[in-house]
Amino acid sequence: MDDVLAAGGRLIVQRQHDDRDSYYFEQLIATAHRFAKVPAGKRLASRTLPWPDIEIRLVDAPPGTDMELRPVPVADTVSCYHPVVVRFRETRNRHEVSQQLLPRLLRILHALVTEADRRGYHVANMTDGTSGHSHSDWTGSLDGHVTITINGHACALRLREPGLPSRAHWDRTHYQSRERYPDHGSGTLAIEICDYSSRAGRPYRWSDRRSWSLEDKLAGRTGEGRPSMTVGGGGPVGRSQAHRVRPR
Repeated sequence: MDDVLAAGGRLIVQRQHDDRDSYYFEQLIATAHRFAKVPAGKRLASRTLPWPDIEIRLVDAPPGTDMELRPVPVADTVSCYHPVVVRFRETRNRHEVSQQLLPRLLRILHALVTEADRRGYHVANMTDGTSGHSHSDWTGSLDGHVTITINGHACALRLREPGLPSRAHWDRTHYQSRERYPDHGSGTLAIEICDYSSRAGRPYRWSDRRSWSLEDKLAGRTGEGRPSMTVGGGGPVGRSQAHRVRPR
């Protein structure tokens, strides 16, 4: 980032290998965005020039992409779940989480959707027809479990426990079997934005780590140098402008 600023916002770099070096620079740009190294109101963009040059430019960010981040605390207990959480809990054939972690996931989801409602966002289950895929074609990676829509821009979220297989793939390969879906994964939780690539310069997956949990991220308790998952206060959200949360 310092090199781009020193070059006046436009830096030319050289590739040694075509595809590998292009990917390398894309990842550098994504990392700069994830860890808030880019000035407010700006974004880094790259453009391939005649061999061997790549141009990295500092450009204006689309309106609404820079937002005030607000913490979303997760309660230790919930007496009455949000209707979206209740619907998710009842749709057991779409769960990609063990029974042991399900209560915790429900509390996290309740905190997210309740806060989204409070801010005037539209929240829905994936079975409400917001994903664009039919019921029989549902997959966790493409459709997710819930959607949050702001100003007409929908973002599908997948709620899963790493280490467990894709529920859609499991059902397709075990539909004639009496074997139950596995109930032992990594023991951690993850939230992912569906159909969203890190190459776009935005985070798309958050999960528990040894030094913090999803609850810590939502509440902004991740420590210096570790951005939190606190949710932004407004503006459009979609696949080109991902859910306004801080990266892992």
